[in-house]
Amino acid sequence: MDNDKVPVSERPSPDKIKEYYLRPEILKHMFSISPGKEIVPRFNANYYGKRPSSVPFIGDLEYMVKEGATSFHGSVELWKNPFALSSELKKQELDSLRSGWDFILDIDCDHGFEYARATAILLISALETFGIKNISAKFSGSRGIHVAVSHKAFPEKIDGRHISDMYPELPRNIVGFLRAFIRKQLTEKFLEIDQSSKRLMKDEGSEELDPYNIVDVEENWGVRHLFRLPYSFNEKTWLVSRPLRKEDISGFRFEDAQPENVPGDIGFLENWEEDEAATLVLETMDWAEIQEELDKKMKKDNPNKYEGKRFEGPLKKIDEQYFPPCIKKILEGLEDGRKRAIFILINFLMTCGWPLKEIEDILLEWNKRNPDPIKTVYITTQLNYAAQKEAAILPANCENKGYYKDMKVCVPDGFCQKILNPATYALKKSGVFEKGKKKVTKKTAKKTDSKNAKK
Repeated sequence: MDNDKVPVSERPSPDKIKEYYLRPEILKHMFSISPGKEIVPRFNANYYGKRPSSVPFIGDLEYMVKEGATSFHGSVELWKNPFALSSELKKQELDSLRSGWDFILDIDCDHGFEYARATAILLISALETFGIKNISAKFSGSRGIHVAVSHKAFPEKIDGRHISDMYPELPRNIVGFLRAFIRKQLTEKFLEIDQSSKRLMKDEGSEELDPYNIVDVEENWGVRHLFRLPYSFNEKTWLVSRPLRKEDISGFRFEDAQPENVPGDIGFLENWEEDEAATLVLETMDWAEIQEELDKKMKKDNPNKYEGKRFEGPLKKIDEQYFPPCIKKILEGLEDGRKRAIFILINFLMTCGWPLKEIEDILLEWNKRNPDPIKTVYITTQLNYAAQKEAAILPANCENKGYYKDMKVCVPDGFCQKILNPATYALKKSGVFEKGKKKVTKKTAKKTDSKNAKK
């Protein structure tokens, strides 16, 4: 796709660079996300400023500009005192200094900007599916787009653990989860963009198409990882890392990132709602737990030890009469926990041998019984994600926090004390459990790339 390669502009004069950065609206938005972050300038498009560095006052940014800064980079993490940072600090010391972290999806593609654009649009849609409304986006200044969610949108604690201490493993897992979530749609979109992309997506010796052979969504973040600040120049192209409204991404053109065409009217990471990222975090943690469990179990030689975790189905469809009380209670309709219920029902029904079309039918009927029905697109998106799985995966165990008891659907009968999982209840009670165990497969989930990301 040579027609959308990023153009390289002529380097502006030092005075023009200063004139651009010292525009009040540009300084305002760059400084708005700077407090608590390391802010590292690059001088004369040549060398980076000494770390640690921060800008407690907007005048500090002005000073860096006047000293010849050509670009600015900020830490993903936020710190209680950025100046206390050191490469000598241990993890525990870094955790005690860290106050939070912004979530940045760094999309990069050297096969054509249209692929990066399509990826950004699908990732934004995925974030919205999980209830996040305040999503920032910006052109990277070169081959990609950055999509971001403020640290203030994340819950302060998960299961009693401060979320600030869950860096970098949690954001890495969120990226992995979202990559898996959009993979099928992304593959289809890339084929729409250019049928020849099939060759790029195909691995040698495999019929499976992997869109992440074309586009990279960075997931191997480290401590003190930096990203280009909004409104900063990118010295490779001398284009501006311009913030974009989501509705403007599809129409963005490279000339829109020329400094004279950048209005400076959009903030980045400046809006949020408290806890709006909570559902995404919980879904990610469930996904990551399953991936870890599968990795451990699939390395063992004895398939019976999988305890029905993953089935190369379908099993014979298990009738509703064998469903456990919690599933029957969910199917009556819910006021709260409906999104969690969809996750539970899909995995439960797939494990019980239900085809996806029938799962869709039962979910749509169930949704009508909810006092406040969920948008149908959320259900279909979850089903599309489920369709990518090579085999059914058990729903959450009975004792998992945030599920049946917290949703107030746990009404155990005499059989419940014998089982640990709703699907195990149905499998045992219907008499097909032993058949199910014989259907277990040792296939591992496909990896997206050499970075061991699961799909």
